[in-house]
Amino acid sequence: MKLGDLLREKMDEFSREAGNYLPKNSGKFISDMELDDYVSSVLKVTSKRMQTTRDGKNFLLLTFEDRSGTMRGIDWWNAELNDERLTQGTVVRVEGKIKLFDAKKQLNIKNSKDAITVLSKDEYDPKKFIEITSKDVKAIYDALLKTIDSINDKHIKALLEAVFVHDEKFVVRFLDAPAATSVHHAYKGGLIEHSLDVVKLVKAIRNNYPDMEINDDILIAGALLHDIGKTKEYILASSGIERSGSGEMLGHIIMGIEMVDRYADALEDFPHDLLMEINHIILSHHGEIEWGAPIQPKTIEAMIVHSADNADSKIAQFREITKKTLDDNNAYVQNQWSEYNRFLDRKIKVKGVDQSYE
Repeated sequence: MKLGDLLREKMDEFSREAGNYLPKNSGKFISDMELDDYVSSVLKVTSKRMQTTRDGKNFLLLTFEDRSGTMRGIDWWNAELNDERLTQGTVVRVEGKIKLFDAKKQLNIKNSKDAITVLSKDEYDPKKFIEITSKDVKAIYDALLKTIDSINDKHIKALLEAVFVHDEKFVVRFLDAPAATSVHHAYKGGLIEHSLDVVKLVKAIRNNYPDMEINDDILIAGALLHDIGKTKEYILASSGIERSGSGEMLGHIIMGIEMVDRYADALEDFPHDLLMEINHIILSHHGEIEWGAPIQPKTIEAMIVHSADNADSKIAQFREITKKTLDDNNAYVQNQWSEYNRFLDRKIKVKGVDQSYE
C-alpha cells in the first residue's frame, strides 16, 4: 500500500472513531449521563473499596471509566458479591440511576444481583475506552514531513525519512500510539500530537537564543525521536491503553535507543558522533535521574528537548485536568479548583468558572 493510501485509510479510521462515535449496544458515555437518567452502560472498573456504615451495613464504592471520563458508583445491595468478582480493569455492563452526591454525579447501582454483569473481551467494543485526539492527525503528519524536509544535514534527514516516511508499519503505529497510559496525551494519536508540540517548543526556545551555538538539525531530530519507543511501550488493548510486556521490562527510552540504532545501522555510513548526540537526547529527555532519566542532559540540544518535553507534558496535564474538572462539575457547582493531582503534586486553578478568592 502506498503511503498516501495508507494515510487516507488511517484518517478515515480517526474520523469514524472521533467525536460522538458510540459503539453499538454500549450505552451512554459517562460525559453524556445526566441527573436522574436510568442507565445501562458498558464501563470499566478502575477502583473499588468496601465501606461500612455506622450501623454495620457494608456498601461498595466503585470508580467507573470510559474514554469520556470517570464516575463514582455505589452499590448498597450486593456489595460482598460484587467485591468478590470485580477487580481493577474489569469491564462490566452496569445498571442504575444517576444521582448527585457531594456536588458530583454518582451512579447508584440497581437493587439486583444482575445489575452488574462482567463482560468478556468479545462482548464489548474496545473503542468505548480508547480516547482519540481532537487534533487533525493528517495536518500534524504533514507538519512533521515539512519539518523533516527543512533538515540540512543529509545523514539526519535520511535517518528521519527512514523512520517517519519509508517504514510504513512504524508510521501506522506512530499515528495510533498514545504518549502514556495516563497523565498526559493518553489517547490514540497522542504521541504524534505531543512530538510535534515538542518540535514547536524547541524551535521557540532555540530562537530565543540566536547567539548560542546550537545544532538545529540535531535538536529537531531529538525532538522527533525522543519518544519513539512509546510505539512499542504502549498498546491499544480491549479495555484501554496498557503497557506491553517489553514496555514493562525495558521502557520506552531503552527501546527508543534500540530502534534508532537499527535505523542508523541500515543507512550507509551514518556518522557515529551524530548517532551519539541523538541517542544522548533520547536517554536524557526526562531530565533528572529521579524522573527516570538514565543520564542528565549534557548538551544544549538535550537540555532544550528536555525542557520542551517537560513543559508540554505539564501544560497538557493542566489542560486535561481542567477539562475533567469542568466535566465533573457539569454546571452543578462552580468549583475553581481541581482535585489534588498526584502527578503534579498539587491542585490547579481552573479557568472557565467563577473566580473568587474569598
